[in-house]
Amino acid sequence: MKHNLTIFSAAYINETTFNSFKSFLSELEEKTNTKITFDFNDQHQAIDDNYMKGTYEDVSMFNKDMEYVLPESSKPKAFFLSKRIEEEEDDDGDEEEQEEEVDDDEDDDEEEDRFEDKELTIERLKISKLINNPMDLLLGPPQHNMQNAEYLNLISDLTNTQCRLEGREIVIEGYNKDLVQEALERFEIIQKTFIGCYLKRMVVPCIHYPRESDPYKLYFCPMNTYKYQSLIDLRRLSSCEETYVALPVFFNQEKQEHDPPKDMIRLNPKQKRQYQSPKQSINRSSKTPSSPCLEIRHNHWGLDRDFKNVYHNSQSQQYITAEKLAEAFSKPQTVQSPLQEKENSLLLQDFPVLVNPAQDTNQRQGIIRLDKYQPSLSNKKQSRGRVIRIIPQKSASSIGYQMKSCLLQKVKDYNFHNIKRALEAGLEASRGHKGEVMLSAKIGKLLWFNEKKQDLQKLWDPFDVKDIIVGELGVRPCFNDITTSDNAIINEISHIVPSPCKRQVFYEFHISARNQRKSDYKDMLLYMKEGIVDASKIVYSEKVVTEIDWASLDRKLDFQMTLKIRDLVRKDAKPFTTFVKYISINPVTRALMFEDIPQFLHVQYILKKESMQHKTNNFIIEITRVEKLHIREAPMNRYHDNRKQLMAEASDDCWFEIEVFDSQHQRHFDLNLELEHGKAASWTPNDILGGEACPSLTHFVRCILLIIEKSEEKINLAIYLAAFLALFGFIVFILLFGENPNLLDLSIAHYVKLVWIYRGMIIEWGLDKAYMLDSNGNKVPVSFHKAFLYVLQHDRIIGSIGILGMVVSIVVFVFFIYQVYLAARGITTNEAFKWEMVEDAIDRGELYKSDGGQYKTYYSQSEAKGKRIESLEEVENIYDEGFLTNLHQVFFPPKF
Repeated sequence: MKHNLTIFSAAYINETTFNSFKSFLSELEEKTNTKITFDFNDQHQAIDDNYMKGTYEDVSMFNKDMEYVLPESSKPKAFFLSKRIEEEEDDDGDEEEQEEEVDDDEDDDEEEDRFEDKELTIERLKISKLINNPMDLLLGPPQHNMQNAEYLNLISDLTNTQCRLEGREIVIEGYNKDLVQEALERFEIIQKTFIGCYLKRMVVPCIHYPRESDPYKLYFCPMNTYKYQSLIDLRRLSSCEETYVALPVFFNQEKQEHDPPKDMIRLNPKQKRQYQSPKQSINRSSKTPSSPCLEIRHNHWGLDRDFKNVYHNSQSQQYITAEKLAEAFSKPQTVQSPLQEKENSLLLQDFPVLVNPAQDTNQRQGIIRLDKYQPSLSNKKQSRGRVIRIIPQKSASSIGYQMKSCLLQKVKDYNFHNIKRALEAGLEASRGHKGEVMLSAKIGKLLWFNEKKQDLQKLWDPFDVKDIIVGELGVRPCFNDITTSDNAIINEISHIVPSPCKRQVFYEFHISARNQRKSDYKDMLLYMKEGIVDASKIVYSEKVVTEIDWASLDRKLDFQMTLKIRDLVRKDAKPFTTFVKYISINPVTRALMFEDIPQFLHVQYILKKESMQHKTNNFIIEITRVEKLHIREAPMNRYHDNRKQLMAEASDDCWFEIEVFDSQHQRHFDLNLELEHGKAASWTPNDILGGEACPSLTHFVRCILLIIEKSEEKINLAIYLAAFLALFGFIVFILLFGENPNLLDLSIAHYVKLVWIYRGMIIEWGLDKAYMLDSNGNKVPVSFHKAFLYVLQHDRIIGSIGILGMVVSIVVFVFFIYQVYLAARGITTNEAFKWEMVEDAIDRGELYKSDGGQYKTYYSQSEAKGKRIESLEEVENIYDEGFLTNLHQVFFPPKF
């Protein structure tokens, strides 16, 4: 009788202990017709070898190491085998014993015989070379037991096959061909998702000029010379060094050079054309090749791209270079006009060695047409080792016109192609992700971080940003998702969107947590609603699959579209449940009390977010006020020695963010939350983008650009209004108080005296050294404002006079502004009422202009003679000479 079961003892058993209950084992052997033995030497070896994996969840691991304990056994009853099992002939005695077994064993034998007739199917999946460590692919995010998913075991259990890793191949074995094929497809989806989502994000920079324009170049302006730097919240940047803003630069036909960017502060105006493309030297013997954008040697391009002879005696060989080909199409002694030179530069713009139109006239060489001059090659010049590309021959003037008329559409098509290709690849990879999938866009400012400190002080073509600036030079787009920190600006922007349809307030805990001491800490996000002290969602990790960085030139706002995936974990597991248990919120002060879980959970910082959702069509515009709470020790810690509570309270560190997303995407992305491992969601990239023409993507980008354009108007209006009020206040101050200082003394002195009187009373009463108890029971010094109010309650006469003076000052100031407005229009207060009567007459259709130029009022149509006045603009005010002239005549009246 062959044994088929091994039991591992919980404690160490020696021979004496075994003999004490050997009699009971003998009785059990007689009843069950079996033989029971015990191995004293290697009784714990199998458990010790697998102490990191455990013995409760999966006991199949003992089968591979049983040779030293168990003799060769018969065929197991599993549906999958690691190798073909050799057939053994059963003797007559064994057949008789099998006939005497119970009915359950006979059913198992029939099932086993059914699988013996099938052939073993083996499939192999080769792991991609893009994956350095295969274990990174086979180890997934935490599951319900808070342990990372092991795809080899999970797929084996789900498909009833056996999967193992051999080198860089995943071997799948089983007797059911369909199940083996299903397991193979699951691993293919897992690999595609891992490569597309977890290895490297796809970054697509896009340059967009919002209106039709002449051809332009790009200049990367340093942050410290950007005119609107004050509008950018740079709190998340450690330093502004090597941070740039892309600005457009246009060519001036009159000056024959590029104008400086209008949004750049020129620190040294005397230094001319430092922003221009580097001049091309006409010295043909120069060994260093020059480019309109970047100086790179040919051996750094990855291939040897010169025309040199690589054979022996190459020094004596003569060869053709790009410089000589360009010289063959030029007439050295002919100097062209600026217009003709510009047309030819557009025609031959792909020749990298041609002279830039911005160069000095004494360095220009005439470029002639191919139909007038025959090419002539000369071997007297030294090679420059450049590669040229000759474009088809066309009329220079027609090319210039086409470039001017279709440049905007050309840039749109280029951006659309790049965005579509990147999103299709990212969405296809995200289909197999089990968790959250989000496609949204944030409005902020796109900056460029020169991490490798390359030379960017040149002019660049807009189509070179993706491949050269980002791809080769390593300049990284750095998007600042803080729209603004100014309440006035965000209020103006909120007026361009519809009324809010939903409001929500929640806390975002940025924590470092782990559920086992031997594990490493992991940065996570814990979300909690304001009114419910419970974790609503816990984000284990967040990955950006596709990133679209859109720079709107000549605009103060840009946007970034991102396709992100999130891994979620259970919120009812430790240490999260323990952490939530110690959270409390003061209903009066809104102060948040919490505790860190020693060795398991630590809070880094807390963000309080209050979002307002505005819906237009199927797009949701979410304006969020983000406040970073101030964390300090709770005052009640002095009463508890063994507990350390922390308190998060309101602070002035807040900003605003704007995010736009399509509500129709959510019903597709929700399918990923319930996916099985290795399965892909039923939606496709066309369902998200809208088909081949991508109408959904086009409308999405158009909605974002519309918000940016309208926000630009609001921001400019706020800037102009602030500048006008500052200038107007300065002029009024000079005019009123410049020649009459006593007037300034009368208006301000009383308020200053009142403040000084109250300050003396505060010092006399000792309120400057007084303390008060706050809502938490802490002693805090009394502020000057509270002491001022306290004195005001006790000395009401002086306080009442001060309040009256303040109110009267406001009324007088408003009246003064109204009088200045009337004076600027060239009318008086009495005339203002008369002009209102004239306007009412025009609205009633009773005012006509006679042939003699006089204005008369007729109360009936039959009496009317002359032309009817349709608007007030047709009536001339002879006293109105303009805004500034009217004010000048009021403050500086003419002498008669």
